[in-house]
Amino acid sequence: EDYIDTISNLICEFVVHLKSDTTNSKPALKGRPNKKGRSHSVFVEAEDDSLNKKSYMRIQRVNQGKFRKNLLIAYGNKCAITKCSIKEILVAAHVKSHSVSGINSNDNGILLRVDLSILFDRGTLRIIANGKNKFEVEVDPSIKDNEIRSLHKRKILKRETDGGYPSNEFLDWKYKASKEMYSK
Repeated sequence: EDYIDTISNLICEFVVHLKSDTTNSKPALKGRPNKKGRSHSVFVEAEDDSLNKKSYMRIQRVNQGKFRKNLLIAYGNKCAITKCSIKEILVAAHVKSHSVSGINSNDNGILLRVDLSILFDRGTLRIIANGKNKFEVEVDPSIKDNEIRSLHKRKILKRETDGGYPSNEFLDWKYKASKEMYSK
């Protein structure tokens, strides 16, 4: 359990890092002639990092482990979108950001595969309510990957424990927040 909590916290830190990364840097490419004398692109090696250590403060989400455990049980150890059952890559995602709400209820959570959780946090994969108890995935047109695109309009799983879905209120908040994120 400590291993899973540590992984969960690292993933959360990684997602926060991705959200705060505003650079659109692309890897540097350098032309190098091949055997026929034609130039082709190769990556330039990254410089080594110094071993200087930096201190930083992070907010510890004390109940994240319990939140994840509850969602694993609620969704029968399966991703709510893909039904993937590899526990090591399943993440307890908050619908309304934990940093905004602090809410750890099952109604504010969904169990997702880690890559889908990152897209969900970034707002490029959304869950919408289409009528009563019809919850579907919406994939942003900016996502070109065929595997992810194939999830568009897929219905999400109900929680096994109570037959419920994430709260409409939280999903609406998330949808509006993600639309704002991409309208700028």
